Amino acid sequence: MKTIRTAVVGLGPRGLFFARMYDRPSHPGFELRAVCDIDPKALYRARRVLGDKVAYFRGVGEMLAAKAPVDAVIVATDDPHHVEPTVAALRAGKHVMVEKPLCQTVEDARLIVSEARRARGIFMIGFELRECVVFLKMRRLLDEGRIGDVRIGHAFDNVSVGGNYFFHSARKRKAHYRSLLLQKATHSLDLLNWFMGSVPAKVYATG
Repeated sequence: MKTIRTAVVGLGPRGLFFARMYDRPSHPGFELRAVCDIDPKALYRARRVLGDKVAYFRGVGEMLAAKAPVDAVIVATDDPHHVEPTVAALRAGKHVMVEKPLCQTVEDARLIVSEARRARGIFMIGFELRECVVFLKMRRLLDEGRIGDVRIGHAFDNVSVGGNYFFHSARKRKAHYRSLLLQKATHSLDLLNWFMGSVPAKVYATG
């Protein structure tokens, strides 16, 4: 089995979770080689968890040019900072998985898609709910035709505890999250398209 040398960019709670997950023997075929964050405090916290067996960097360019090479990069920065490390890793020929939402503007989305189409590596967006056992079963039942031919779908996205985290700290500013339709409802929109096997040509949304 080929070992995929992996790096994580962004060491907040989600990024550190990824780093710990890919650092475990329970994920054969992957080896955490490097982590990156511009915040020295985040690097300090990560080092206390991961130890000295991985390389630590404060810049994506420095990490990609390092002597300890990586094959795949997970981008887990805050939403406004997905674009730069994603584009840099794609241009460096790495496999890239970027957390949702991919980015926050149409222009940035076009840039990343253009880079991904030219890149040598595999490109993915972190829609992990497709791997949730409940939604896997829903997709299977729909594919079996249990409710007939699906012609229209409607998603209601209710975040029962959202007020506890979406409207505090940096998250309360539109400059950070823009809209919950973008930040949170991307999961529901992705699942809806996946359930129905749809490839939208035009999209209209309000939020």
